[in-house]
Amino acid sequence: MGPGDDCAVLRPSAGRLLVATTDALVEGVHFDLSLSSARDAGHKALAVNLSDLAAAGARPRWFLCALGVPRTPHSRGAAVFATARALAGGMAALARESGMALVGGNVAGADRWSLTVTALGEAAAPLSRRGARPGDALVLAGQVGAAALGLRLLRGGKRRGPDVVIISELEQSGAPGAEALDDENVDACHLQRWLAPTWATAMISTRTTTSPC
Repeated sequence: MGPGDDCAVLRPSAGRLLVATTDALVEGVHFDLSLSSARDAGHKALAVNLSDLAAAGARPRWFLCALGVPRTPHSRGAAVFATARALAGGMAALARESGMALVGGNVAGADRWSLTVTALGEAAAPLSRRGARPGDALVLAGQVGAAALGLRLLRGGKRRGPDVVIISELEQSGAPGAEALDDENVDACHLQRWLAPTWATAMISTRTTTSPC
């Protein structure tokens, strides 16, 4: 049973354990709708949870989302509904790509936009951070500092989006500006799940999305 009842009822695959994680993203703290789209923020809300599941070597299965909607005199206006649809669209696209299903959630009034996602996966033998030992090889997936660089570029006025082009001198210089503004340049989640069964003794999530929303 999924959305529509008071609770979802889920059955993990035979021989698998349920793996759970949750993250809250708050406007002005974890994303800024003046710098990126609501769709980006929705993508990020699910992506940070997918990263945690991948760090446990878990296959993503289900998620729940509690949405905080700002209370304003126009809280039922078209702009609010458009933002909510865009947030949902960002999550939905990534959920389809990851094979996840939305099985419940909540909507409540708040002083600003917020998304609290609880993601559930399954694994035969989930990994933790405790398996690492001195002398182990350290494998890092992704580009160190890309998110911080992307945020700095956006705050400096170098934005991306359907109607925005990254300035040509950035591209010509060979600086990693374009990549830092692209949240799909590395699929670290797939790498983590590939490493987990055979090679990894411990894993930790450092976030797969470099989108500085």
